[in-house]
Amino acid sequence: MKNKENLQPEIQQSLYEFEVFLKSVGFKRIEGSIYGYLVLSPEPVTLEELHKALGISVGAASQGLNSLTQWGAVDSRYHPDKRAQVHQATQDSLKIVATIFQKREIIAVKSFRENAERAIQLFLELGDAPNSLRIVRLKSIVLTCQTA
Repeated sequence: MKNKENLQPEIQQSLYEFEVFLKSVGFKRIEGSIYGYLVLSPEPVTLEELHKALGISVGAASQGLNSLTQWGAVDSRYHPDKRAQVHQATQDSLKIVATIFQKREIIAVKSFRENAERAIQLFLELGDAPNSLRIVRLKSIVLTCQTA
């Protein structure tokens, strides 16, 4: 992000903190910067304003906004005076964090369950008895993941 120098030093530092935090929970650094800018902005901003303020390409700004919108971190609406979509950070930040963690947990649990199911199939094909200790343990993992 080459043109962040035109932002006030306090805003630059705050954006850095947003980048670090969001990166720590699995987002890209640029998404952290976009989200931080939207949180700190006194009013909703257009894609063009965002791209200019952060010194990023329009494509990168658009991708970042789309990702953040999917996670429920950004609200967008049409602004008739600007004749463009404007974007702002959602008001309920606790809800955002909870949604992020919940979605990531669901993905992780599903992946873990699928891995256990593949292992069951593999070991059964290799000759394990359906009631062998290994199969019973793996079935327990699958059952636990299904109820999670």
